[in-house]
Amino acid sequence: MNIHAIVVSHCPELAVIAVTSLREIARVEHGALIATAMPRDVPYPSPIGWTITGMISDRADATAHARGIELARSFVSPADAYLIFDDDAVVLSERFRSTLEASFASGFAAWGGYKWGADMLQSSCLAITASWFEQITTFASQLPAHDTTGIAQRQIIQGGVRLHAEPEHMTKDGWPTYGPDAAHPLWAHLGGGTAHAPVSWTRQIGRRVKAAIGSEISRDFLVKAKMRQAWIGRYGGPR
Repeated sequence: MNIHAIVVSHCPELAVIAVTSLREIARVEHGALIATAMPRDVPYPSPIGWTITGMISDRADATAHARGIELARSFVSPADAYLIFDDDAVVLSERFRSTLEASFASGFAAWGGYKWGADMLQSSCLAITASWFEQITTFASQLPAHDTTGIAQRQIIQGGVRLHAEPEHMTKDGWPTYGPDAAHPLWAHLGGGTAHAPVSWTRQIGRRVKAAIGSEISRDFLVKAKMRQAWIGRYGGPR
C-alpha cells in the first residue's frame, strides 16, 4: 500500500521526531510537511521524497491544522491512503504500518486512535483511504465536540462505512499511547496544546511571574513546556 503522510507543524523540534519516526519506523517514504512557524534553533526536516512548504500562522490551533491539511491535499501525489499525523506524535512500533494496512483490508475507511466522549477518531494520527480523502469537502473542525477532521469523519460515517479505533492507554509520563494493548503501543501523542514552539526567555519569565501570582493560563503553559521537553528527551535521541 502506498501511503503519503501529512504533517502540519508549528514546532520544528517536534516535527523532526514525528517525521523521523514515520520514515524510519512506519516506512512512510513520501509526505507533505506544512510548516506554520519560522524555525528558531532547529530547522524543519527536509527528507527525500517529502514536499516542504510554508503556511505561516501565529496560531497552532484546529483552524490552522485544517488549513494545512487542505493545502497539502492540493498538491500531494496520488496514493492508496493518506496519513494525517501531528508533529507532537511519534510512531513507536514497526507494527504501526501493518496494523494500518490490515484495517483498510478489512473494509474500514479510516483508522486512528479512539477519542474519548465522541464516536470519532483522534485527528493527531488519522489514516484515510484515498477515495474518501478525495471526496471529503472540508477538514475543518467541528467544535466543541470534535477536533480537526470532525466534519470529514462525519461525512465518512454518513457514507455508510466504518472507522477503526485503536484503544488509548495513558502513560506515567502524562501522555497517551495507542494500540491493541498498553504493553505494545503503536504510537504516542503528546497533545494538549503542547505542540507550540518554544518562546523567548522574556516571555518565559513573564509566564513564571504570572503563574506565581495565580494565573492558571500561565501555569498551564509552564506545565506543557515541561512536558514538551520531557517528550523531546524521550523520543528525540537516536533510535
